[in-house]
Amino acid sequence: MIRGLIALFNSGILLNPMILLGIIGGTWMMHNFSEDEIMELFVNTDFYIGLFGVAFLFAFIFERTYFPDEKGIDWKSTLSVACGRFITLLITLVFTCLFIFSFSFADTNLKKPEKTPETTQETPAPEPTEKIIFR
Repeated sequence: MIRGLIALFNSGILLNPMILLGIIGGTWMMHNFSEDEIMELFVNTDFYIGLFGVAFLFAFIFERTYFPDEKGIDWKSTLSVACGRFITLLITLVFTCLFIFSFSFADTNLKKPEKTPETTQETPAPEPTEKIIFR
C-alpha cells in the first residue's frame, strides 16, 4: 500500500488540478452535507452542468487548442479536452465521497441501550396457563 501511495506521488497524478478539485470537493461535501443531501445532489442535473462548466472553463483557459495555422480555436478538440476533464472530476468526486463514507461510522444505529434501574431488574417468567400433555 505504501508503494502504491509513493507511485501516486511520483507519477504526479495527485497534482492534476481536476483530481485535486475532486478530492477537495468530495471531502467538503462529506463534511457539510448529510447522506440524503449528497444523493439528491448526484441526481440533480444542475450539479453535472456546474461540474462541466468548471471543467470547460479550465480547459478553455489553460488547455485550449488552436488550428495548425493558428487562425482560431479548435473547438472540437477543446470540447473533447473539457469532456475528459469533466469525467476525471466526476469520478474523483464520487470515489472520494465513497472512500470517506466507507470510514464514516457516525450515523450507525449500533449503540447499546443505556442501562437504567428499571431494565436491570430481572422479571420473572410468566407461568403457563395451559398444561401441555404429551401422549
